[in-house]
Amino acid sequence: MLLRRSKKVGTYQGRWAGVSGFLQKDEDPNERAKTEISEETGLVSNELSLIRSGETVRVYDPEKETVWIVHPFLFATNQPAISVNWENSEYEWVEPEQLAYFETVPSLRQTFDRVRWDLANPPANLSKAIEIVDGIAHDKIHGASYLGKRTIDAIGTAACLSIAQTNIDLFRDLLMIVTRMRNVQPNMASIRNIAGRLLYDIDLACQTAVSITEYKNLIEQLTRKTLASCTSAAELVSEKLSSIIIRKRRILTHSYSGTVKRAIHLCRNRELQVYVTESGPMFEGKRLARELTDLGFKTTVISDNAIYDFPVKFDAVVVGADSVLCDGSIINKIGTKAVARNAKQHSIPVYVAAERSKLDTMQFLGSPLQLNEIFDLTPSDLITSIITERGEMNPYDVRDQMKSLVRELYT
Repeated sequence: MLLRRSKKVGTYQGRWAGVSGFLQKDEDPNERAKTEISEETGLVSNELSLIRSGETVRVYDPEKETVWIVHPFLFATNQPAISVNWENSEYEWVEPEQLAYFETVPSLRQTFDRVRWDLANPPANLSKAIEIVDGIAHDKIHGASYLGKRTIDAIGTAACLSIAQTNIDLFRDLLMIVTRMRNVQPNMASIRNIAGRLLYDIDLACQTAVSITEYKNLIEQLTRKTLASCTSAAELVSEKLSSIIIRKRRILTHSYSGTVKRAIHLCRNRELQVYVTESGPMFEGKRLARELTDLGFKTTVISDNAIYDFPVKFDAVVVGADSVLCDGSIINKIGTKAVARNAKQHSIPVYVAAERSKLDTMQFLGSPLQLNEIFDLTPSDLITSIITERGEMNPYDVRDQMKSLVRELYT
């Protein structure tokens, strides 16, 4: 059921919406939903049955500079004739596929998708894709860039395994995988962003493909394109970072970043001395040091305790990032904050290598920050600049970048 918002309401006049309302502090969303249905349609509790509630949706409205936090519910009724109140001017019952023909409030269809299907119980034929997602969730070795590519693999695998006979059913199967993906590795924004961007493109393709065969072919093309884009972005970050560190004599890096490793390799400055922290408890710094030594660079491993008292005068600190928050701070391997703080005390610049996919759009949309025990948060005032595929960025410019990025995602 769609309701057309009247000229008497304060927001989205004339647009089509579902029944909606505002939550008061500590109010139960389910009770508020039933209250709003009664007020806007005249239907009472015994004329309604709850089908399901869905995962909370966060919707950014650039026109109003507002993030809406939406709690979706799906109710059924045997009473198709309703009585609208002053908040709405008319109503229509429509098929879900007809939503595309209405000018609606932001992300109405995406909100409906959360309750249209049971997304929590994927069918058995998607088990291999689920295994990839679960593997990503439990991976303690690889960084955000690698796991972002595994995310693409999971979606592509689901598309191949799905036995859906229609475009919309195939989209449902992929939405199940992406929904599960949103909750893995909460400190790695690239997993959610890459999945959200790919699903956004797959959603558009769903509306244009004339057959399930054409739709599957388009999805395969989109997964290849997304993978190529991720690879290209990481290479561009490495190139731009390389142009900075090639002028340095001694640099310090912490943990293992494939992007940083590639940047060092590209600079081809054989006089460059690289210092790498052990990076316990996994000691991935030792692995990076071995690989850089094999590439011909003078590499020294220093203990994690040395990050509090630098043993030499470094020209720069260079680190990767698992997520970049909207205030320009970063989430990275524990110890990064101590390295950056000590660098600032010694007037040493700190450069962060991060593709735009690592900008934490969900944190920008108000999702609570979850920081587990192997990560820490480095404040923006300890960071000189963030190097993305588009160039060097001041940490305080991150929020504007997120505003444009979030419009390209199926959040």
